[in-house]
Amino acid sequence: MVAALVFLKKTIVILSVLIGFKLVQLVFAIQSGKTSSIIPLFATLILICVITILVIKGNKYALLAIGIYLLAQVGAIAWGILIPIQHYFLKATGILLGTYFVFGGVIMLQQALRASRKHSRS
Repeated sequence: MVAALVFLKKTIVILSVLIGFKLVQLVFAIQSGKTSSIIPLFATLILICVITILVIKGNKYALLAIGIYLLAQVGAIAWGILIPIQHYFLKATGILLGTYFVFGGVIMLQQALRASRKHSRS
């Protein structure tokens, strides 16, 4: 259990899950033919990939930006709660992913704050 939590708290894992989720959303939008949502989803996916590359390179501002973005995913939790109970799989997925993304946002903001404190001391 502890090893799983350590794994889930890694920045690269959080960002990989986010990219995978956005990719699944894009595929479903393309499959359903919703042309109005394809371009914004594609642009979001590209932006998240660019920010992920910057985070991997150690950019603390990118870490702060993605942390704030993930904290804003609290809406996914609300969306999951508001889904009718008949769609229990979708409801559970929305609540679990939303919670994980908010948890990831807190972790990334803590890392960004630690990096800025370390930078200001030196």
